[in-house]
Amino acid sequence: MSRTLKLAWRNLGRNRRRTGITGMALIVGVALSVAGYGLIDGMNAELLRALTRNELGHVQVHNPAYPDSHALGKTLNNPAALIETVSKLEDVVGVAPRVYGFALLSAKGKSIGVQLVGVEPMREQKVTTLDRQRVAGDYLDTEPTPWPRGRALSEEEQNQDAALTAAAEAEALQEIEGLDGEEAPQSAADTQRLAEILSPPPRHAPRVYMGAALAKTLSVGVGDKVHATGQTADGQAEETFFEIAGLFRTGTAGLDRGRLYLHIVDMQRFVHLYDRIHELSIVASSPHRAPQIAAELRAVLSPQDYLVRTWSEIRPDVKQMLDLNDVSMTIMIVIIFFVAALGVVNTMLMAVLERTRELGMLKALGMPARNIVGLIVAETFFLVALFSILGTSVGLLADWYMVVHGIDLSSVTSGFSVGGVTMNPVFHGEITTRGVVYPSAILAVTCFVASFYPAVRAARLRPAVGMRQT
Repeated sequence: MSRTLKLAWRNLGRNRRRTGITGMALIVGVALSVAGYGLIDGMNAELLRALTRNELGHVQVHNPAYPDSHALGKTLNNPAALIETVSKLEDVVGVAPRVYGFALLSAKGKSIGVQLVGVEPMREQKVTTLDRQRVAGDYLDTEPTPWPRGRALSEEEQNQDAALTAAAEAEALQEIEGLDGEEAPQSAADTQRLAEILSPPPRHAPRVYMGAALAKTLSVGVGDKVHATGQTADGQAEETFFEIAGLFRTGTAGLDRGRLYLHIVDMQRFVHLYDRIHELSIVASSPHRAPQIAAELRAVLSPQDYLVRTWSEIRPDVKQMLDLNDVSMTIMIVIIFFVAALGVVNTMLMAVLERTRELGMLKALGMPARNIVGLIVAETFFLVALFSILGTSVGLLADWYMVVHGIDLSSVTSGFSVGGVTMNPVFHGEITTRGVVYPSAILAVTCFVASFYPAVRAARLRPAVGMRQT
């Protein structure tokens, strides 16, 4: 066997020009495939990173009825115990509770509907990159705004409220009928006092973190105040002023134009949820750990009270897009190496034809047909192995450049959206085991199968016919 391998290795140098041309084709094919995998893996990683680290996280926990209805009352109770349970899981690096709501913002004669999101500033920094997307001002304060809870009216206060309501109705009827009427100053003061009992105002305006595009729409900036009116979980109306602490820009239009962040305690007070939350977002050490973490949570949490989903279950469209990218890249590599395999077959066929007399003599001297097949297959193996290593090295150099410098398209676009997720215009590659191994493995298998045709052709050569060739 060692003789066959030595002979196969020596035969590669018999026609160095042809071997070099075939080798260059293999080097180019492998290098392009490795670089292509690096680019696709980098784009997939960036898309997944933008999706999960801007907002989504790797795993989310909700009340089973919340994702479909987004009703304020569909909450997770006892969030402290839930956070403690999740934090004990292996590979969990961040857990962030959130509360959602909606409000009408008004400032300088302009109004717009926005989504309010209450977050714990310190926990949110471990789950998303929200704090690093600041373009002006400050991030959210770590401490909530002093904002006392309301209380129910006493019987005497309820009677007073009923009397004030009746007086207000009578005044409204007088106005409709064209009669002169004026609200008594004392009535207005009593109404204000009762309203503050039900919902006391904050000690100062809660500070919020606003999208830059939203601030531009309202013509406001850092330090300005906006008026917010919204509905609470118990069906009441709540209103207050917010002070803009800072502005952010994610590049995603829906977030930059229609979202306002505030401290989770302030948000719970605004919508009267207090100790309840709508969502728990979890980030793992790797997106690939999400299914395992979700499975562990489902094993300990009641499915009647908790809905646990991974990022791929929440956004199956993005998962399908990532899978499609992988399949497309694999198909492209197979096509490239199919063409490369034809080149290898042609090279080995020419080698067989040139050495017909030699092969005939070897068979006449008693070399078995299987050794002839092994000789041609071994030559193909050495040819592919040598130039695959060189091609992989060139491809890794291209990957290194893309990892360090990236492919900058900022002169063409400031960014673009994929599946509603904004991507950076500078594409960075990523070196993965798959991207390095797959191209050489696919080439080896393709060329190994293709080499059997010239090998079998050589093995079937009759010694007498071969020795007559000149």
